[in-house]
Amino acid sequence: APALQELGAIEFNRFTGRKVSCLPRILNQLNYQTIASNAVKPSYFNSLLAYQGIGFTETHFPREYYSNQNSYLRTEGAEQLFDGDLFQQNIQFLKNRLPVKQPLLNYVVGIYGHAPHELDPTRHPLSIIASVEGQDVDEALQRVVNQFHYRSKALFNYLQQLIRMDPDSLIIVIGDHLPKLTDGKANYTKYHYLENKPDAEYFPGLYVFRDGQPISIAQEMHH
Repeated sequence: APALQELGAIEFNRFTGRKVSCLPRILNQLNYQTIASNAVKPSYFNSLLAYQGIGFTETHFPREYYSNQNSYLRTEGAEQLFDGDLFQQNIQFLKNRLPVKQPLLNYVVGIYGHAPHELDPTRHPLSIIASVEGQDVDEALQRVVNQFHYRSKALFNYLQQLIRMDPDSLIIVIGDHLPKLTDGKANYTKYHYLENKPDAEYFPGLYVFRDGQPISIAQEMHH
């Protein structure tokens, strides 16, 4: 479903739960299980009604935020659930679902790495000191760099487990947007993000794995 911004900046906020034609609904009509797991509150961007509208037959938000006690997700007491904790909970959930022969769309949304970019020093101490041309970067970017260090390791471990569980899977990993740094776009320009290509801030990471192998994408996705 293209986001045309015809009804406001964020289409999800306009959903009522009524059916629209979108990938999850189409896959569901083809006998897929269509499952959404979101580490954020269901009210965030109207996600609960939006997920119903686009065709997810099963939705999971952390139980602390959600009246549906069948949800497998927990916040672990964190304001932003660490990706590694989210992924491990999802892996345990999938172990009970993948033996079913019915194909599965497993849609997982994490929030870790979002502002205010807080790190738990007991679990994720600063291990990288980032600098540019001999000058340390600002404190916000230091935290972002370290968050991405830890979440990249978590993602690597998650991908390995997914591929072992389902060697024939198609896996797509994509970022929502770049972290909002202190000076926003100016900081990305200052640090030559993507060599300062035009609209560089609209090109977050995009990775695709098919049958356990990374595949190249002919065209970058512009957000």
